Amino acid sequence: MMRSSQVVTDLVASQEFDIGLAETPPDRSSIHSQSWDLECMLALPAENPFPDDRPLTPRDLHEFPMATLFDDHTTNQATEAAFAQAGASLNRRFVLRTFLPAIQLVANGMCASIVDRVTAKSCPTSGVVFRLFDPSIKSAIAILEPAHRPQSLLAQAFRAELADHLDKLACWVATT
Repeated sequence: MMRSSQVVTDLVASQEFDIGLAETPPDRSSIHSQSWDLECMLALPAENPFPDDRPLTPRDLHEFPMATLFDDHTTNQATEAAFAQAGASLNRRFVLRTFLPAIQLVANGMCASIVDRVTAKSCPTSGVVFRLFDPSIKSAIAILEPAHRPQSLLAQAFRAELADHLDKLACWVATT
């Protein structure tokens, strides 16, 4: 089931789910978690005016239309800080609740977006290229497990497989 990170965290904490994948929550005694700080990727329309031989910076994207997450999200705050520090103007054309709709907006040539690696790797990328962004913006994600009951062998095997995929995703370099 796909739910917001807060809902997933609450369902795991209440021992209703065997495992969850969510943005890293604050510590809770009812959850065991393992976190990854994954570097976000810059999603650009396939047809874009930017050089492809280096990571792009806020100055490169000065006034370019962007899709960002809502004001209180850590990736939006880091993006705003990066643009401000570089003296570049962040043109927030779209403000979203999740990264997923940003990919469609980018694919239609309407904007660029800094997105988490899970979204970048799992979405169809027709019309989208992914690039590194400098300075690095991180997205913390965690595997969550209930703390007050043992995991089934199936849940343990799934958790190990999911952790392996997240380890590989941390090293992924987009080539599209």
